[in-house]
Amino acid sequence: MKFSNKRQGLALLMVASMGVSLLAGCSQNPVKQDYNSQANFQAMKSIHWLPANQEKNPLIAQFRQSNAVMASRVHNAIAETLKEQSIAVGKDPANGYVTFYLNHKRSMVPDPLTVQYGFGGLFRHGSVWFETAPEYTEEISSTLVIEISNPNYEVIWQAKAPFAIDSKLSPQEKDQEVKAIIAKMLRNFPPKSGNS
Repeated sequence: MKFSNKRQGLALLMVASMGVSLLAGCSQNPVKQDYNSQANFQAMKSIHWLPANQEKNPLIAQFRQSNAVMASRVHNAIAETLKEQSIAVGKDPANGYVTFYLNHKRSMVPDPLTVQYGFGGLFRHGSVWFETAPEYTEEISSTLVIEISNPNYEVIWQAKAPFAIDSKLSPQEKDQEVKAIIAKMLRNFPPKSGNS
């Protein structure tokens, strides 16, 4: 009985550790940024949305078509965040263009639950055990990408962040979640190290 209690305690400790790790990973929401260090970001006082005839990446239109409501949330959050940073969106004259899209990555991951069969004595001495091959499930992860181009439609700034909005949230909660992600992605725009 002592051995059983010890194993139960170890199992509970492992579950608790996994839960803490998962919460920590979700709260970090890592954002990756990159930009052209030669670009003149300080001149960007007004930005237009990238014209449809310049949308060379099909994922831009695909996001709007497949999930118009969520795309609208992202659209509005970008405009609001840039406005808070004293950058107008949609006003002339424009010093650049902004757009966004989702990247989806599909991968096969092993099911963490495996089945074991066996027979034998205590502590498995003299025992025979069999373990089934792990089953694999498809996992889809989404990344939101924001790109800002110069007047010549050349991408000079880009930010990426994991994008997983819980479908169980209310529309208002989804709005807040999207705004928080966009705020983190645009936090360091325009970069101060660009040419002035």
